[in-house]
Amino acid sequence: MKTSIVDNYIDTINEAVNWVVLWTDPVLKGNSLAESSISYGKDLHQRVFRLSPYEIKDEILKNSTIENIKEYSSFFAKKLEVEKAAVVFPFGFNDIMFDSNNEYHRQILSLVREEKITQTEGNEILQQIAYIVKDINLKTEILQNIFAELKQCLTNRNNSDSVPKKLDTEKALEVLQRAVNANILDNGFQCIGLTIYQKRRLAELASEELGIKSKWKTFEDLWNIKGLAQVKMYEADQESLKIIDDLFSKDIIDKAKKK
Repeated sequence: MKTSIVDNYIDTINEAVNWVVLWTDPVLKGNSLAESSISYGKDLHQRVFRLSPYEIKDEILKNSTIENIKEYSSFFAKKLEVEKAAVVFPFGFNDIMFDSNNEYHRQILSLVREEKITQTEGNEILQQIAYIVKDINLKTEILQNIFAELKQCLTNRNNSDSVPKKLDTEKALEVLQRAVNANILDNGFQCIGLTIYQKRRLAELASEELGIKSKWKTFEDLWNIKGLAQVKMYEADQESLKIIDDLFSKDIIDKAKKK
């Protein structure tokens, strides 16, 4: 597994977290080290700022398989623990800069009062901590959303092993996923509380969009049912079909009506 982008991302985040936690060490060892701590903090801030969670996503999905999505997801979850918390730090930019009860704000004010650092140095350190915390929290939140997408991708890939061959295509999975997102199908592409009329309508429109000729057989196999072709649609509550129609374009609906 190539992890150059991943390793750089994780190493930079961890380095920045460690600096935020331990920034007082060089300051407490002597005033002369305060400026080097500030300079190091500025450099870290720039490096964290440049990190892109979306590069990670691209790296994972490039030539992806179920196995390497699992591998990457596990790798990230272990390294960054992004599945356990929405953010790394339980406070944000404004807390650090303006809340006198914030641990970092309080520590810096104390060091300034003790004349271990100047007010200017205190403000600069405070600002770098605030920027780093803001960026790390934001990027961790983005990574969480990416993980959610990858999990859904993984679920769909697993599901594709049990769907009929004509639905085992990227376009078909995209159509089925629209129904999942609308809470009409579950993650296994099985119907959630649909009437037989709604099932037939979904099979009809999905088949039209995907160019599937054996539409009834394909969806009967998917849902393990029989008799879609015999359903009398004139008996259906037309209003109840709207939830299905909303998933498809007017062009697809019109084409299906003409057949």
